Amino acid sequence: MNEIKKLKSEIAQIQIDLNKYEQQFNLSSSKFYEQFESGQVGDDKDFVLWSRIYEMRMNCRHKLQESM
Repeated sequence: MNEIKKLKSEIAQIQIDLNKYEQQFNLSSSKFYEQFESGQVGDDKDFVLWSRIYEMRMNCRHKLQESM
């Protein structure tokens, strides 16, 4: 149970960071990630960081699903 609580907390913190990018670029993280992975956006430092943060959230969500 503690693992689930920890993962939910991590996801919430990561989402705060993702929200900042979504507001700055007026684009959802999922749509951005699709574009980033297909090479439609450049490899600007902000985009690379945003993609890594999004991947962290995906990994946490996957771990959460496995824990439940």
